[in-house]
Amino acid sequence: MVEHIIVPSPFGRLVVAYDDEVRGYDRNGQLTHGAVVGLTIDQPLSESAKLSSGTCGFAHEVRVALYAYLAGDDSHLNALGTAQTGGEFFQAVWQVMRSIPSGETRSYADLAAMAGRPRAIRAAASACARNAIPLIVPCHRVVTSSGALGKYFYGPAVKQSLLSHESGTSA
Repeated sequence: MVEHIIVPSPFGRLVVAYDDEVRGYDRNGQLTHGAVVGLTIDQPLSESAKLSSGTCGFAHEVRVALYAYLAGDDSHLNALGTAQTGGEFFQAVWQVMRSIPSGETRSYADLAAMAGRPRAIRAAASACARNAIPLIVPCHRVVTSSGALGKYFYGPAVKQSLLSHESGTSA
């Protein structure tokens, strides 16, 4: 059953949807029990969303991982399982996106090549746009080939703030 936790952050409220009964994959492609299935920044919950106190089990792991990330340590995020709906190429893009080190960026072209289809740059960009789990699947670390920020669902200011946070500079 999908439940939600809310974690305040400098970027807005992080509303995390998770299901501790779903199998997911961590950054290294290892199967996990429990998966984050969605994350929004500063978005209201629907009326029917079940809010968890997040004090035990997978909810606790998610909460600890997000607070560690906000404190500058993304290693806990890397261990969280994720599960998203998408085809084989999108799954590959989301997996390699998780391998981009915190504080670094890669271009959409790099992302396509890392996912095994160097000419599929637009498809890699589409995978970024369809990513339902930002921060954990860090689409904010993907920029244009010229180094420009490119698009981001939450806007360029949030994308720049996330990149600045990860590189230890002020936005």
